Amino acid sequence: MRVKKQLALLITMLLFVSMVFSPQQQPAQAAQSGSAIGCSPNRGLDITFVLDNSGSMTGNDPENIRITEAMNLLKSFHEYDRASVIKFNETAMNLQSLTYDRYLVEQALKAGQPNGGTDMSTGMEEALKEFANNGGNNHKIMIILTDGYSINNERSLQLAQKANEANITIYTIGLGNDTDIDKETLTKIATKTNGQYERAVNASDLQDTFQNIRKSIEDLRGPKVFSDWTLTEDLHKTGDLVLTENMKLDLNGYDLKVDGDLVLLSCSELRAVSGTIQAGNVDQKAGATINLNNSQLDVTNEFTQDGLVRVNGDYGGDSKEEIIIRGDYQQRIRGDLQLNGHKLLVANNLDQSGNIQLGGGSVNVNNNVTQKGFFDLEKGKMTISGNLTINGGSLVDDAFTENKSFNVNGGYLQVGSSESMAQTAAKGNVVQESGQLYVNYGIVDIFGDYTIKDGWLTMIHGTEDTTGPSNDMDRDGDYVHVYRDFTMESPRNHAERLYNYLGKPMHDQAHLTDGILQVDGDFRQKGDKQFHPTYSDRSQNYEQNYSRFNFVGDGRHKVLLTGKGTIEMQGTGSRFNILEVQGRIVDYTSVGQVKWNQLIENDKSTNANLKSLTIQDIPVHNFNPAVLNYSDHAVPASSVTGPLRQLKVDAQAGDYRNAKVEVMGNTIGDDGTAQVKVLVTAHDGKTTKLYKVGVKVGGETGGKVTSIVLDRAEQTFMMNSSSSFTPSKATIGYTVYPKNATNQKVTWTSTNPAVATVSGSGIITPVGVGEATIIAETEDGGYEDSVHVEVTKPYDLLEGIDTLADLVSDSDRYNKIMALYDPTKIGIVVPGAHIQSVQFTTAGNLVSGRIKTSASASRVEVRVNNQQLPAPSVGTNEYLFNRAGLTYGDYIEVFVYNAAGDEIERVSTTYPVDYSPNGAIPYGYYSIQQLMNDPIFFNTLLNYYSLEELRFSVR
Repeated sequence: MRVKKQLALLITMLLFVSMVFSPQQQPAQAAQSGSAIGCSPNRGLDITFVLDNSGSMTGNDPENIRITEAMNLLKSFHEYDRASVIKFNETAMNLQSLTYDRYLVEQALKAGQPNGGTDMSTGMEEALKEFANNGGNNHKIMIILTDGYSINNERSLQLAQKANEANITIYTIGLGNDTDIDKETLTKIATKTNGQYERAVNASDLQDTFQNIRKSIEDLRGPKVFSDWTLTEDLHKTGDLVLTENMKLDLNGYDLKVDGDLVLLSCSELRAVSGTIQAGNVDQKAGATINLNNSQLDVTNEFTQDGLVRVNGDYGGDSKEEIIIRGDYQQRIRGDLQLNGHKLLVANNLDQSGNIQLGGGSVNVNNNVTQKGFFDLEKGKMTISGNLTINGGSLVDDAFTENKSFNVNGGYLQVGSSESMAQTAAKGNVVQESGQLYVNYGIVDIFGDYTIKDGWLTMIHGTEDTTGPSNDMDRDGDYVHVYRDFTMESPRNHAERLYNYLGKPMHDQAHLTDGILQVDGDFRQKGDKQFHPTYSDRSQNYEQNYSRFNFVGDGRHKVLLTGKGTIEMQGTGSRFNILEVQGRIVDYTSVGQVKWNQLIENDKSTNANLKSLTIQDIPVHNFNPAVLNYSDHAVPASSVTGPLRQLKVDAQAGDYRNAKVEVMGNTIGDDGTAQVKVLVTAHDGKTTKLYKVGVKVGGETGGKVTSIVLDRAEQTFMMNSSSSFTPSKATIGYTVYPKNATNQKVTWTSTNPAVATVSGSGIITPVGVGEATIIAETEDGGYEDSVHVEVTKPYDLLEGIDTLADLVSDSDRYNKIMALYDPTKIGIVVPGAHIQSVQFTTAGNLVSGRIKTSASASRVEVRVNNQQLPAPSVGTNEYLFNRAGLTYGDYIEVFVYNAAGDEIERVSTTYPVDYSPNGAIPYGYYSIQQLMNDPIFFNTLLNYYSLEELRFSVR
């Protein structure tokens, strides 16, 4: 059915186009090149109309006033203005590319019969493609008109941001009452691009709406006086200097000094050859250009850049910078700096949102840097005296170069210095809020902490053999040296994951496959979340938490630890590939499951600590590896046997593989005591520790209690729909130490008996939904341990899911369902069991539709272009609807309900295509597991049926 529907719509559109355009005039004429327009007095407007063509437009604008007013706007066009036309419903069609020919635009505006739903993002995406492929240097304007709520609003807002980056202004028009249109989204789209939102209550208001937009865009034309100014001597302006639009100032080998502000408006150009430009502040607008040819730009205060700065040729040799900014450098989103191997000095902060390419040059920043755009060192060098914030924003995909990355690209990045590190911890730090640090054959020195809160650390281009010790290894290719602590807490997956998502193959690439990460302080991996056991970042638009895999080394990637600090691994899926340590791994404090594929230990360990110490199977009370002397360790007399009265001493070294342990004095003397000595010699053969424990023989019991340990920390129960619980009870095990203590009695209490109670023997019984703490306390000494108890209520994730469209509409819920439910027990039902046929007949202008159903049908509902029609019963299992003026391509939906009022099946078709169950796909139930295992069949199924037609079912 889907194929028939698409064919019908395609045929309709082709027929319409063939009627509108003559054979010599193609509907999507190739756009004329904008390169000839350029920044000149002849600069005009490029306007793309993005018009809602959904079925509801038939009711909201039956007279096509929106088309008339758009055509009226064309009448105000100048000779250099161009227009294009895009219309959208669930999909978008480019009916006319940018052209000067107003006749072609008018014909495209008239084309297309409204039908279907509304997805504004498709129209916006098509418009961005049009500007990218065919736009010139005209002012770029998008006019969006819609009359309802659209799906994929998040995508629309992302596209608005892309439009802003491309210097496209968007005007949005909402047609209808406030309750019928999405004012909030339309306003956000306009605001993001410096446009404006207009509302027309009804179609008759559109004349004023378009008139308001016409006045606004006329202001964009600006002055049309082309001006060239070539200096014949040095110029000194005591106030401000403004280069108006299209103005070109050529210094011609002389110097320019502006005591106030130097402002470059759009399409202006400032060219310096073997000269200097000095200004108090510089404000460069989008589209403006500064060319420095063997020249210098010296800004006393702030440089705000939203245009192009191109540096060609040295100024004064290696000792002088071509650009000096003595205050802040703010690069906006359309700013573009091309250093081409030359030098930039920023005396204060650099806040970057556009594009910076060093081309082998150098950048020195004396304070802090915030990277938000594309930053490429291109084999150059960057030194930051303060801190670096990497904040490239949302990740696009796994194509590393498409994200807004800090790309070291064979260059060298230094943050802080050894001098600053010795003075303060407030400098030399890198905080990654989002985006990506793409090392890319480069070297990075961070004289502070490196904390990754979100985004990727991408190391995939190493040049060294990392399989051996690093002692004699050169720092070359993907080398990151963190002189203090490294913390990875990003929710982004760094491991390779291959999987199918809704029948489509996905590939999440690995990000840590080569190079060396050296950490001199603590190494901490935080997070252990996995949103879905199969699907990963790419399928979830990089919005869910996969911190369990945020540090997964592979290939030749190595981590080199030198500081003998803490190694923390919270994520059960995270691991090192090659882990090299200075010293021995036992010299480091390990927290969590520290895993590696290969371990390299460079030096013999100096670790002489004991990890644990027991005598006669009784742990030494309050044992601490740093404490060497203990007294009053009591052992029962019955445990000391044999003529030599020797004590069993179990002493485990921290470096249990290499350290040597010797036990002395483990014989009970005549006075019933002993002085046990444990000598630990480290692997280096020099470092030693001597532990001493005073032992005395007591009675048959072990004396006082020293602690109690329960066998778990948490216990969860779930309330079932029948008010029973799973599990119904839970028994908590415990151990009192020493195990032979005189008084082994324990009392149990619950902090919330309304949630859970506990018996005297530690059996927990759930009572109601909520949380409680079960406390076990020894009678002797009052030592405690506890268990956190949570009783949850049942939650049906499947509530409200009637169709496959409902199932996939919420990705969060979908992933939870796929994680919790057996995919063989949930699925879809292909229609055909209850709707046996829909047949059309005509009598003059009247069209009738006869519907045959199964005996289960009690009521039938019909909608034509989303307008409901009556369909009364006309016989056994037969229903009829009538409609005057039904036109070719009208969208028809048939709903069947049972006696209880439940919808049991629905199908759709387009007039005049009759419906009957598809013979190639038998009706009935298909599990999600079946569909995932056979993606070819799944795709065939989706070609015939819409998501709304496929009923969701639980078996």
